[in-house]
Parts: sequence; C-alpha cells; structure tokens
Amino acid sequence: MTAKLLKTGTKDENAVEIPRDLQTFLDKPSVSASLDAELATKSVMDRHRNELRSAVRKLTHSA
Repeated sequence: MTAKLLKTGTKDENAVEIPRDLQTFLDKPSVSASLDAELATKSVMDRHRNELRSAVRKLTHSA
C-alpha cells in the first residue's frame, strides 16, 4: 500500500503526517523549485518512454 504524504494538520486515514521541520524545508523556494524541476523532468521522461513503447509495439505488430 502506498502512503499519502500530507501537510501537517490535514487528516486522512491512509496518510503519513509530514513533520513540521521537514515541511518547512520542503516549502523553501529553492527546494520547492528543485523538486518541481525533478518532477517535470520525470514527467517528460515518462512521456518519452511511453511514446517509445508505443512505437516499438506498432513496429512489432506491423512486421
């Protein structure tokens, strides 16, 4: 089961509460921007991976 991470003070039975000091660190603009860039890069890589898989499937089925 995957745990959800929520900001301190929110409630969800499947959540893991983020300690305030970690949340403060994550909320720093430089850290937040770095994490956003990492997620954007991962998203682009995932999209390219899916496009490649689709192309390979098409080539495999047309052969």
